[in-house]
Amino acid sequence: MAKPRKATATGKRARPSSRTARTRGRVGRPKARRQSLFDEHWQVFKDALRAKIIEAHHAQDKDLSPYDRSDSILKREVYRLVRDRRKTTAFQDLDLSILEETEYLNKTFYVDIYKNPYYWILFALKCSFTSIDGFQLSKSNVTRYAQQLIYAERHDIDPDLIIGFLLQSGTLRQVCNKATEGTLEEWHPIRRSNKAMVVA
Repeated sequence: MAKPRKATATGKRARPSSRTARTRGRVGRPKARRQSLFDEHWQVFKDALRAKIIEAHHAQDKDLSPYDRSDSILKREVYRLVRDRRKTTAFQDLDLSILEETEYLNKTFYVDIYKNPYYWILFALKCSFTSIDGFQLSKSNVTRYAQQLIYAERHDIDPDLIIGFLLQSGTLRQVCNKATEGTLEEWHPIRRSNKAMVVA
């Protein structure tokens, strides 16, 4: 039986702290909520991506071109999802489904979903794709892949060109360092403009 909350000086029941409320909300199955506009799209996206990754594994990743390997498919489709959603007014619905997906593991995140939605989506997929034989999305790769996608978005890269861009920009570690440091490629308009000002 739950203990009654103590009454305050005003005679009203004290409300639990925001931290306590958040903790209680993360334990167990999330409470039922109104289905968001993103829910159905999210499930369709996961099913389609799962099928593509399984197909890539059956074809043996090592025998495929870098553009057709499972990790490339994952990055390209997650990047495309976010880029497409940013163009709509319903982008805020994205977090509802992602939050519910990750709540089951009782995780606390310190990453802003609107500044870095790639991290949240990749982590949710990590939770969902554990049953795919031969495919493993580690927590470290969730972080590093998200940084790669942020770097690509910083350069406004088209989703169909993202893998080529990442390959040309350096190794996984190099691109992650560039993303963290706020670096831009030589051809980026802002960097070219700054360089021209220095020359002048």
